Amino acid sequence: MQKLKKPLKKLNPENLAADISRVTKNDVAQIKEYVKLFIVPRLDFMSGEDGNLYFAFEDSYVETEWKDMISVHYINTSYTVANTVMRVHLFLTDEITSEYYVGCFTLRTIDDVRFMLSYIYPNWKVTFSDSGDDAYVMSYKKTVHIGGKEIGFSTYPLFVQDNAAVKCAEASMISMTQYLHAKYDYNKIRILNLSKSYFSGKTKLFPSRGLTAKQMMEVFNYYNIPMEFRTCHGKPEEFQEHIDFCLESAIPVLLGMRIQDEQGHINKHVVQIMGHTFSAGNDEKRYIVYDDSGCFIRSLGKNGRNGFVEEICWKDIREKIAENSFLMYPMHERVYISYEDINVIFNDLEKRMKVKEVLERAGKKIIKRRIFVVDNTILKDFLKNKIQLDDTIGDIAHMEKEIDDISCKSLPHYLWYCEFQAEDCNLTFFADPTYNNKTTKDIIVNHTPIISKNVLGLLEKTNG
Repeated sequence: MQKLKKPLKKLNPENLAADISRVTKNDVAQIKEYVKLFIVPRLDFMSGEDGNLYFAFEDSYVETEWKDMISVHYINTSYTVANTVMRVHLFLTDEITSEYYVGCFTLRTIDDVRFMLSYIYPNWKVTFSDSGDDAYVMSYKKTVHIGGKEIGFSTYPLFVQDNAAVKCAEASMISMTQYLHAKYDYNKIRILNLSKSYFSGKTKLFPSRGLTAKQMMEVFNYYNIPMEFRTCHGKPEEFQEHIDFCLESAIPVLLGMRIQDEQGHINKHVVQIMGHTFSAGNDEKRYIVYDDSGCFIRSLGKNGRNGFVEEICWKDIREKIAENSFLMYPMHERVYISYEDINVIFNDLEKRMKVKEVLERAGKKIIKRRIFVVDNTILKDFLKNKIQLDDTIGDIAHMEKEIDDISCKSLPHYLWYCEFQAEDCNLTFFADPTYNNKTTKDIIVNHTPIISKNVLGLLEKTNG
């Protein structure tokens, strides 16, 4: 990396255009106008309370996705391209410091600014919630080297389509699988191999017309990424249930819909849901949606801060869900008991263990129930080191013995986690998902409920 200038420059269209023009040799005035239209608005959700950001600029950075896009498409076009991208690091101050690192984004080295933006990597620790509520998002640890410093941060990869080699479906799949690869060691989808990884309904490859739901599933199957697929069938609330358990499991969700654009055309569109907000005084959860083109968010008629990463209430999402809408999400290979089936099992357990009665005798009531999938190592660490047991209901000695037994057990990689949330405590049970969904085996791991004052969360809290 080249030596960086200090202090850093303020992020605005003029300063960014000056650096881009130096690399691409294009007219700076024209670049400035397109930066203002196509790049800066996508960064609004990272801008902090006062909207001021500073940046450090790297001329050359290797990015696999851009090299793939060149080899499958841009090498055959009249665009002027280079095989590296530009990388821009963002800070809340004009000094390079990990404390105020906001994240980074990459720009494809192409002589058309509209298609330059490639990846956005927000640092969730300094990214602000749009609503002011606490925001919880999926994340993995990423490390960058800049100005002789190593900076590690929690992020989620937001990939942007170019409308030729990649459209919304492909962009969402690439973004999601990069996260899954970093988090769970899933395979990553390569743009280089996209054309040979699906078989049905193939048409002219470029410009891409986007992928159908069937083609998307074929791509996932080609890469051995286990997926669940749901269509609406007139019951959008079932979508919400699946979205909720996926988010709590730190598993992203792809939502496919038909959206009417500004010209009145109906287009197929796919967005990612990767987190939610929480407010202690407000039951209305808002879902954090990444819309790489912005057309879904614009169709809601909302004046948000950016229109690409937004917090959207379920009511607004539900309005866009129709019979042809679909939900698609990965599920770990060795989770054989589905969400629908485990829901029934935990319903029966709630009755058998008389959870409601136990809480009522203690003067408490169930507020809600959370069900999600958790890695057994995370669960064991929570039980042994982080849990605060509640002695107002359960027997501490029995619970500690149960925790010791669970900690010593050889458990499957992933477990179903069920938490009955009361006013100031939580009753928790765990289940083994590796049996057949019709098994007569008792799959519940703990028969003494673990009663705690705190909750197990798999999402990253932003600085909201």
